[in-house]
Amino acid sequence: GLEFRRVRFRSEQGRDMHKSLGNSIDFETASNKVGAEILRYIYASWNPANNLLFGFGMAKEYNRRIMTLWNTYSFYITYAQADNFNPSEFKLDVSGRSTLDKWILSRLHRLVKNARVHYDNYELHRHIKEFEEYLEDLSNWYLRRSRRRFWGSDWTDDKQAAFLTLYECLDITIRLIAPVMPFITESMYDNITRSWDKESKISIHLQSLPIANESLIDEKLEDS
Repeated sequence: GLEFRRVRFRSEQGRDMHKSLGNSIDFETASNKVGAEILRYIYASWNPANNLLFGFGMAKEYNRRIMTLWNTYSFYITYAQADNFNPSEFKLDVSGRSTLDKWILSRLHRLVKNARVHYDNYELHRHIKEFEEYLEDLSNWYLRRSRRRFWGSDWTDDKQAAFLTLYECLDITIRLIAPVMPFITESMYDNITRSWDKESKISIHLQSLPIANESLIDEKLEDS
């Protein structure tokens, strides 16, 4: 049969939280100091089979992870507004894009494919782990090596590909993580999607969970 256990909340050092020890943190205090969005993210990322550790030190680390997504989003918004980029005005098949574009799209759709399994199996912590690995690739590999592609006044095929790829990655990524970070992703959605597509759903939480385009998953490319 099923065995149920109560998850214990402990300090980031692994000790039980007690007022007598001076390490007890109530939810309202934590929420006011680090934000409810970060607390939700920490809870979602934790394997429910283990005791949940919490402290303001580790909260800063989780905040850094979330800022990776925010900074990538900010980069896109800055350049999209400067160039009046509208995704509906550009059509460029993935086959005509660079190897770097194809690689990050492969990573994205692998994430989508696995996310649906993790959500269905209530294994949210596994989804968060893969999400963070993908986010590092998007920010610290793809974006860093694509910055120059967003420069210049001419809409070359390469510049179009860079904008379309980053837009597609962000649009899908925020929908994948919206159940965990409902308010941050709603703000991003307003600027990424609603700002140009007035017929889109009024809220990201009315959007369906993305479905992977498995034809874009290229294992050989990812391995190389």
